[in-house]
Amino acid sequence: TTLIDFYLAARIVRASGRLPRPWPNLAATKLPRLVLPVTALVLALSFLPGWIGFAGTVFAASFLVILALIGFAVMHSVIAKGSAGRGFILGGLYATVLILGWPIVGMALLGAADTALDIRARAKKRGGPNQPGT
Repeated sequence: TTLIDFYLAARIVRASGRLPRPWPNLAATKLPRLVLPVTALVLALSFLPGWIGFAGTVFAASFLVILALIGFAVMHSVIAKGSAGRGFILGGLYATVLILGWPIVGMALLGAADTALDIRARAKKRGGPNQPGT
């Protein structure tokens, strides 16, 4: 909900002409590889009792949401790009995540894979999945 509010607020400010910076290319956002071991650490801490476990849970949730956003960027820029059913694929994905919730774990795993393996750069080098000749 906070991300949707932030996105809508930024779009409104942009439409008013008061956005001081150009709109970022969200699909090109990359994370440093250090995010992966830090995520594993805070995820492990989240299983501990007390305040350490609580703090680990808060940080783990934050890192997993960030990785899920990277996973959605991979879906937009690599998997669904150029597909005839792009709207159906992305709409189904977002509906599934909103209705069931747990598929966002898959998006976080896809985001982690992209952070580790740079899936988007590899797809760009070879011309993407739906390009002629691939």
